[in-house]
Amino acid sequence: MAVIVDSHTFLWTVLDDPRLSAQAREIVRNPNIPLFLSQVSAWELTLKISKGKLDLNFAVEDLFTTELERFSISLLPVEVAHLSKYVSLESVQHKDPWDRMIVAQCLVEEFALISVDAKLDEYGVTRIW
Repeated sequence: MAVIVDSHTFLWTVLDDPRLSAQAREIVRNPNIPLFLSQVSAWELTLKISKGKLDLNFAVEDLFTTELERFSISLLPVEVAHLSKYVSLESVQHKDPWDRMIVAQCLVEEFALISVDAKLDEYGVTRIW
């Protein structure tokens, strides 16, 4: 089973934040489980950094090179199939466009999602927390 890590899951992994659940921590440390970070998460985090809403003790480049490599996380590009699925998702369940794109990617790729956000369950993703 391959897994997409949500934006907060990625940050909490990198920062060794205690808010990361035991199950999530176990999965991100398992070398046998392919892990992905959506490019939309990378974009979202970059925007937060550029607007001063997120302050890290290292450069953006390190976040998306060194830290991805340290945890063996691959960037998942947005494909046309993901865009098509995104259009079919209703925004009623979840207003956040970043999260809906991640849901679309999970559904198309048949990946699980590591996220604390229980609202995403309404889309039928396999959410782990």
